[in-house]
Parts: sequence; structure tokens; C-alpha cells
Amino acid sequence: TVTVGPNPFEETTLFTIDGWNGKVPTIHIYDVTGRLLEQQQFHNSKLLFNKAQLSVGVYFYQIEADGVLLSDGRLLIQ
Repeated sequence: TVTVGPNPFEETTLFTIDGWNGKVPTIHIYDVTGRLLEQQQFHNSKLLFNKAQLSVGVYFYQIEADGVLLSDGRLLIQ
């Protein structure tokens, strides 16, 4: 189970994965055209994502580990 909050967010949001015991997950952030913008590894089961240089708008994420798609969804930066 993956939770993201808050979403929408202004500066940071927290991704939390429950029940995963495989390799360290990686998150991929894409813009609306499908272009990969960022890639980060989780620390244990959590990742505090900072928008850094991303503008206000809609983005998409995929979380993968061990070749398995754990979660995907939409992020809204305000």
C-alpha cells in the first residue's frame, strides 16, 4: 500500500510504502507529456519529495522496485 500526502502540495509531500520487503523502491516523476523529470530512491519505506524546481501543475509518478510496479498516480503542485 502506498500513501501520498498531502496531495495537492506546495513544497513537499511524503510517500509511504507499507508491506514491501523487497529492494529499495525508486520513484519516477513525469510531466504531462511523459518526459522523465526526476528519479529518487526511498529511504526504507518513506520518501519526502521536495518539488525543487518543478513548477505549479500536474505531474505523474511511478514507484518501482525489483522490476515490479508498486504504485502510480498523479501529483498536483500548487
